[in-house]
This record gives sequence, C-alpha cells and structure tokens, in this order.
Amino acid sequence: PYEHVVILGVDALGNFTTKTDTPNMDEIFKGGATTDYALVENPSASAQGWGSLLIGTSCDVHGLTNYSIMEGAYSNDALPTVFKLLANQKPDAKMASFCSWNSINNGIIEEGIAGLTKKGVADAKISEAIEGYLAENGAPELLFCQFNNLDAIGHSTGYGTDEFLEGLTVIDGYIGDIYKTYEDAGII
Repeated sequence: PYEHVVILGVDALGNFTTKTDTPNMDEIFKGGATTDYALVENPSASAQGWGSLLIGTSCDVHGLTNYSIMEGAYSNDALPTVFKLLANQKPDAKMASFCSWNSINNGIIEEGIAGLTKKGVADAKISEAIEGYLAENGAPELLFCQFNNLDAIGHSTGYGTDEFLEGLTVIDGYIGDIYKTYEDAGII
C-alpha cells in the first residue's frame, strides 16, 4: 500500500492539457494511467462532480448538488468520503484538504473527522499552504488539492480561449511547486 496519496483536482481541466504547455503535469503523469476523455460526472456541475470523486459514486446515488451543499456538511455513513473511510480504517491518519472552492470543505467533506485539516485557499497559495502544513505536521497520508480558477476563467472568457489556456499553464506551475515540495521533503 502507498504511504502517501495526493489527489490533485483542477476544475474545468478537460483535455486542455493537450492544447497548451503543461510540463509539470506531463512529467508527473508520464508513464501512468491517464485519459484525456473521462468525464467525472454527468451533469458536469461542481458539487455533483467533486462529490462523485470524493465519495466514489454517481451523483444520482450521493444526491449532492450545488444547492444541497450550502445547507451544511455532507453526512452519510453508508456513503462516506474517502477522508471518512481512511479515518475509520486508520484513526491516527493525517489528512488535509486545500480547496480554492471551499464549498468542498464545507459541504461535501464531512465535519469532525479526526486528523483532517481543511482550508480554503486561493489557487496561488495552495502550494505555500501545503509547504506550511508539511513543516508543521509532516506528510499526510491523504492530501487533496482543488484548483478552481481555471473554471472561473472559462466562465468569464470561454473554455479553450487563450486566457483559459494561459491560466492552465499557471496552474501547472502550482502543481509543479507541490510536486517539488513533496520531492524536497523526501516523500516522492
């Protein structure tokens, strides 16, 4: 089993890595199992997609919507998130979630999970927050990062526009920073 798992989520990523420079993601995922055509959920809406990713079921099963998560944190012992599953199986596990769209932390990930740090952080500050977390707590068994700015760019200028693709290259740099932080800490 792996000692440390990192889930990197980029809202609106799609297959746009094939259309612009993403040297960090290309290098990290070289030789791994990847696809440019998977859709995490249909409909392609935030709560439905992030919920499906973190819970491991389709949205017609978990029932999360952008409206329902505003009512409070998700709680369903029969369908826990990956964080709750890990906490149940390994009560001393350290976990962290750094999200630019903080509705994931507040409405999708359950409350009261021992060992879980949840922080809303702007895309540009996520790698810095992770570096601080590692310095203070050591490496978590599970780290989740969610970058949201690319989706915001897509909504404002269009998906696949020059500005959108430039935004993706910037996020690729942030992902490279996270990888380097883990590499420097001897975790890779």
